[in-house]
Amino acid sequence: MVSGVATSLLFSFLFFPSKEGLINFVIGLFGMDPVGWFTNPEVARYSIVLMSLWGALGYNTIIFLAGLQSVPRDLYEAAEVDGAGTYRKWLYITIPYLRPIFVFMLIMGTIGGMKRFTDVWLIGGTAGNPGGSLMTVVLYIYRNAFLASQMGLATAVSYLLFLIILILTVFLMLLNRRKDSLD
Repeated sequence: MVSGVATSLLFSFLFFPSKEGLINFVIGLFGMDPVGWFTNPEVARYSIVLMSLWGALGYNTIIFLAGLQSVPRDLYEAAEVDGAGTYRKWLYITIPYLRPIFVFMLIMGTIGGMKRFTDVWLIGGTAGNPGGSLMTVVLYIYRNAFLASQMGLATAVSYLLFLIILILTVFLMLLNRRKDSLD
């Protein structure tokens, strides 16, 4: 589990655009040209997504491990007595017990994705460079509130972001509750 600032600095080093970057150095060994990980607008978004996935891996792993430890061992023993193999135990015991964890992680990932700021600000600056491809809603709010002094617009977008996150969260929770009632 690493902070967003440390992750951004690490990936800035790894994805440095010239051959000094570690990833570009390695692909240069295979005769390929350096990739502009954070300088090419078409590649920058995917690089940020990759960086975000790596940054969230530790947190998600801890949550899923806690969920796995909450699955009753008696169910696995009963399934073995009934002749269930590893695949069936995973499909019919582990996955259903982890469904609340999946829903929680989906909600947290959605909220995290909607409020993305630190890493894109550190990588792309206040303009969301390259070419605005890294502009997020929260970076847009920041630019309008603190750089352009348009507090009204920033406030309106903030309320809209809140409503979108609220609606998505309620929808995902209702979807989970509906599936619980079907079981």
